[in-house]
Amino acid sequence: MRKFQNKFFVLLSILTLGCQQKTKQKESAATATSLSDLTPISDSLTIDLVALQKQGEFKKTKVVIVKEDPVYHSKKRYNAISLLQLLDTYSKIKQLQTDKYQIVFECEDGYKPMMPLQKFLSVKSFLAVSDVDAPEGESWSKIIKDGREMKAAPFYLIYEGTSPTDTDFKWPYNLIRIHLVPTIENSSLI
Repeated sequence: MRKFQNKFFVLLSILTLGCQQKTKQKESAATATSLSDLTPISDSLTIDLVALQKQGEFKKTKVVIVKEDPVYHSKKRYNAISLLQLLDTYSKIKQLQTDKYQIVFECEDGYKPMMPLQKFLSVKSFLAVSDVDAPEGESWSKIIKDGREMKAAPFYLIYEGTSPTDTDFKWPYNLIRIHLVPTIENSSLI
């Protein structure tokens, strides 16, 4: 009986310690998550577009014409900057094996479309910072999708010379961040 009690006590001790360790791990993970929520993203594989705009980085734009805009369903003109130039300046894209990475576009509403980085780099892409054709006094025209009004701000990814019917190319609006992720990790960002 005494052997049974000793074994039971040892087993109970092990289970208690294991539960305490898991609780500490959960607390540490919760603390890390809350800290990461407070800390702006600044690694060289993520670009916080809103932070760059606040720093005045998007003042030198050029007008880019999209002949068939898939979001507005018309010819549009935008004040935009080269997205490749932005990636070259603010990320370590030049050091990456592009065939082993995805580019993820994080939108304000939580939408995160992605595409192979190599495919993305095969065309001219731009970060639209405003809509030249917007009504007077506004930066963007309204987007109507499925009868609902959507906002394009703060940024919209556009392409020059890309067919709007090619679904391999993503045209996210309401864009706030860009991430470069290894292909094997991309499912964690969806």
